[in-house]
Amino acid sequence: MKILVWLIFTLNNDWRRITACFLSYPDISWIMKKYCCFTEFMKMEKRNAEYRTEKIYPTNVGEREENVKKNRYKDILPFDHTRVKLTLKTTNQDTDYINANFIKGVDGPKAYIATQGPLPNTVIDFWRMNWEYNVACRLWEDGGYLCH
Repeated sequence: MKILVWLIFTLNNDWRRITACFLSYPDISWIMKKYCCFTEFMKMEKRNAEYRTEKIYPTNVGEREENVKKNRYKDILPFDHTRVKLTLKTTNQDTDYINANFIKGVDGPKAYIATQGPLPNTVIDFWRMNWEYNVACRLWEDGGYLCH
């Protein structure tokens, strides 16, 4: 019973999600092990929705028509104030946009870069960013390629 209460609480009484959890994962102990950080994930998802609807952190550049095709996911866009801007241009069609944000760390406000795996049409932008910002990235994980 505690697990059901936990699911209801963490899923904010969204019965479609609760039902989906039970249908997808009938072994509740497995759910708890797999989603040990589920509550934190749901908090982040809720905060992300608030940021999008209230425009606390605008994402105007990522929403521009010419940049939409460069976003792997419609709902994950870089914040305008921390987005990575590309300056190296190889053709006239190149822009300064890539779906990536600088992340603050102990070394300063631009210690890390969070980005999506590149799409076939953004591979060059991805590698431009890696070259320009001296990024080290892992291309292979769990027996498969992470990106193009």
